Amino acid sequence: VGWTSADNATEVTRTGLNLTLGTTYYFAVRAMNGSCLLSGVGVSDGIIVYPAKADFSADKTQVLTSQPIQFTDKSTGDITSWQWDFGDGTPSITWDNTTRPAYGKMAHSYTAKGTYTVSLTVSNPAGSNNETKTSYITVYARPEADFRADAVEVLAGQTVTFTNNSSGGIPSVNYEWDFDKDGTIDSTEQNPGYAYAVPGIYTVSLKITDGSGISSIMTRTDYIAVIKATTQQEIGPEGKTVQTEDGQISAGFPSGAVTGPTTVTIKQIPPSSAVQGPRGYVAGLSCFTNQGIRVGSTCFSIEARDADGNAIVTLAEPVTITVKYTDEDLAAAGGHTNDLVLAYYDEAAREWKIIETTANAGDTTLSTVTTHLSIWAVLVKSPSASQGLALWVWTVIGIAAALGLGILAYFVVARVRARQAK
Repeated sequence: VGWTSADNATEVTRTGLNLTLGTTYYFAVRAMNGSCLLSGVGVSDGIIVYPAKADFSADKTQVLTSQPIQFTDKSTGDITSWQWDFGDGTPSITWDNTTRPAYGKMAHSYTAKGTYTVSLTVSNPAGSNNETKTSYITVYARPEADFRADAVEVLAGQTVTFTNNSSGGIPSVNYEWDFDKDGTIDSTEQNPGYAYAVPGIYTVSLKITDGSGISSIMTRTDYIAVIKATTQQEIGPEGKTVQTEDGQISAGFPSGAVTGPTTVTIKQIPPSSAVQGPRGYVAGLSCFTNQGIRVGSTCFSIEARDADGNAIVTLAEPVTITVKYTDEDLAAAGGHTNDLVLAYYDEAAREWKIIETTANAGDTTLSTVTTHLSIWAVLVKSPSASQGLALWVWTVIGIAAALGLGILAYFVVARVRARQAK
C-alpha cells in the first residue's frame, strides 16, 4: 500500500487502509540518514485483523426494581472498545482495553418497572459490530400483598369470598392464606372462598411470594365477624312472634305493626367475639380513669324489610322484645337483675337510648315495648361513688349489624348524675 514518511522515527499512523478481515499483513520500516542513505528493510511479524463480533448475556432477565443484573460480555474478535446501552435512559457505558472489567462482567439495575432492550457495540480498527436484544429485560414492581372480602359480616357456615388485589412480583406468584390467625395455611388459591363454622371475630392474613422468593404479607385484624345465631321469618299485617333458634331473643309483632309482607331478621353476637373489639372500637373505656367497668354479654339486632327490600325502622304498632339475659350479664351486674337494662342505638341521633325495661328474675328475662327496630344490647348499670358524684355507666360489649349498616362496634355510653355535696 506504499511507504509513508514520518519525521518521528518512533511512531507513524496510517488511516484509510481498507484492510481485509482475516488477511495477514506485514509492516516494514527503514530509516534514512542525513545523506539520504536508506537502511535495510525491517519486516514485522504477520498481523491478522479479525472481525469484532458483539455478544452478551445476563444472569437473569426478570427482576424487581432496583435488583441488580449481572451482564457478561461474550464478544469475540480483536476488540478495542465496547459500548453498552441498557435502554432505560441512563448514560451508556464505554470500555477500552484498560477499563474493561475482569471477565467482562458488570452490574446494572433498573429503577422503574417495564420491558427494556439492551445493546452492545464493539469496535476495532476494521470496524464495529452491534448486538441488540429486544425486550430482553422485564422489570417488575416489588410484590405487595392486598385483598378484600365480599362480606365482612356473615352467618356461621356462610362462605366468604376473598379477592386477591396484590400487585407486583416476578411470575409466578404463590399465595398463602390464613383465615383465622392460627398460623396454618388454609388455602393457596388466588381468590379463595372460606366458610367460618364457629362464631367470632377473625383476623385474616395473606402472604404472597413471587418467582424470585421475595414475599409480602398483609394482615387485616378483626376483619371478619361471624354471627352466632339468627332467625329470619316472614310476617304479615296480622302479626307474629319471631324468635331465635335458641329462644334467647324474641320479638312479638302485634296486628297492624306492619302493613304488608315483611321479612324479620334477628341476629346475635357471641360475647367472645365482641370482646375482641371489632371495627376498631375499644372495649372497657370509662369516663373516669379510676372507675371499673362491668360488662354485659348480650347484643343483637332486629331488622325488618318490606317486600321491596326497604328497611322498616319505625313500626305502626309497638313490638314486645324479650331477651333471656345470661349468667355473664348477671355476673357483670353483681347479681342484681334490676341493674340490667335494654338499650337501642339511635342511628339518626348517633347515640344510645336507654329504654324502660322490665326485669324478671324468675324466668331470667328482660323485656321492653318499642316501635323502633335497631341495634340492641343488654347494658349494665354500675353505681359507684367518688368525690360526692354518683356515676352510672352503661357499657355495650358487642353490637350486631342491623338495617344494612354492616358494622360491629363497641360503644361506651356514660351518664353522669351530679349531686352536690351538702
